[in-house]
Amino acid sequence: VGLGESLLLTIMFWIAHLYWNAAIPLSFITGYDEDGLLVLNLRKTCRSYGTTWFVLDLALVSLDWTILVLDSDGDSAGVARLSRTIRSLRFLRLLRLGRVVRLGSIIESIKEQLSSRMANIQYSIMKIIFQLLIYNHIIACLWYGIGAEDHSDSSWVEHLQLKERSVSLRYATSLHWAYAQLGVGSTDIEAINLNERIFSIIISFMALLS
Repeated sequence: VGLGESLLLTIMFWIAHLYWNAAIPLSFITGYDEDGLLVLNLRKTCRSYGTTWFVLDLALVSLDWTILVLDSDGDSAGVARLSRTIRSLRFLRLLRLGRVVRLGSIIESIKEQLSSRMANIQYSIMKIIFQLLIYNHIIACLWYGIGAEDHSDSSWVEHLQLKERSVSLRYATSLHWAYAQLGVGSTDIEAINLNERIFSIIISFMALLS
């Protein structure tokens, strides 16, 4: 083995060794999958890890440190024996890595569900706002139409002298009255003739139901 390859293997060994050492305390606070649900309760994660992978992880890390100590003392025979033992156990770490990958996929699935829920909430809010605009537009047009009709009695349109005013002012005034019936703001506009009062009662009743 060349010097460069030997150095690379040493670096890779230490990276793997430090990773599995750090994985032990981190695993106590890492969530796990239980019937498709991500469990993040600290007491449950500690109990789950302590009764499953902890003993194996601790044994493998201890063997790694033992190999390092024996190697530094020059005991090549002891290193060889422990190396064979630890190689026979390290395949179990693949199961742990598979568990980590599965947990990652579960977290991504949860994120997607949350994003989907947020999108549904945003869609529902926009739908309500759009419906509110449409309904109040219709109510405002009907309210002005009733007031603009020819009556033997006076009307709210005649009372405010809106017939000769601009379309935008007439529409804004009618829309203002429509929103006021929902309790959004207030208005001085009142029903004057019978048709206007009946329409006002109907809209007020609908506002109570909504």
